[in-house]
Amino acid sequence: MLTKVLPPNDLVIESLLKSYGILHKMIRYDIPQMPVTVGPLAEVKVLVPEQVLSEAQSLLKDLNGESD
Repeated sequence: MLTKVLPPNDLVIESLLKSYGILHKMIRYDIPQMPVTVGPLAEVKVLVPEQVLSEAQSLLKDLNGESD
């Protein structure tokens, strides 16, 4: 697992991974009875293959303005 995020950050991360050609999967837990999800119910898990995990982590660090 790469990270856990809340909307709308999930869309930003998904776009970033797509632009770099990194395979990924976004796992969202939609509850059909609730039209709006907040807090832990809105959490999105971002998964990437282990082979590209370090590259994806580096991209997220750059996105967040972190340095090594």
